[in-house]
Parts: sequence; C-alpha cells; structure tokens
Amino acid sequence: MPISEICNREVIVLQRNDTILEAAKLMRQHHVGDVLVIEYRDGVLVPAGIVTDRDLWWKSWRRNSIRGSSRWAISWRPTSSR
Repeated sequence: MPISEICNREVIVLQRNDTILEAAKLMRQHHVGDVLVIEYRDGVLVPAGIVTDRDLWWKSWRRNSIRGSSRWAISWRPTSSR
C-alpha cells in the first residue's frame, strides 16, 4: 500500500516563536501527533523542524519529575472529579 493512501495531507504548522501550549492545542484540535515548525529564510517560508506529541510528553514529564511530580504539565483532556 502506498503511503499516500494513509497520509494526512493537511499539514499543521507553527512558527518558531509559538509556545509549547499552542503546539499541544493544535495537535488536539486537529487530531494529529505532530506539527511542522516553519520560519522565513530570505523571504521564503521553509520547514525549520517538527514537534511531536512525544516531544511534548517527554519535556513535560522531565520538568515535573525534577519537581517531584509525575503529573503532566500539559493537560490533554479535562479531568473529572468522579
């Protein structure tokens, strides 16, 4: 099966100065696991990198582990009080 049959053709992008929280919100809103980071170089829009849901999880987990907590800093879904 060609990869074109399963790939998502709508590419979700952020600029380099956008925040981690903005990346997480876009991933959730568009149901994707990564976003492309873009920037202008010599007046041309080019890819500068990619951020994945794993990147966000790892960064969040590391930050909270240092503080002594294993809870995520970025909440993907509201928690319930049940």
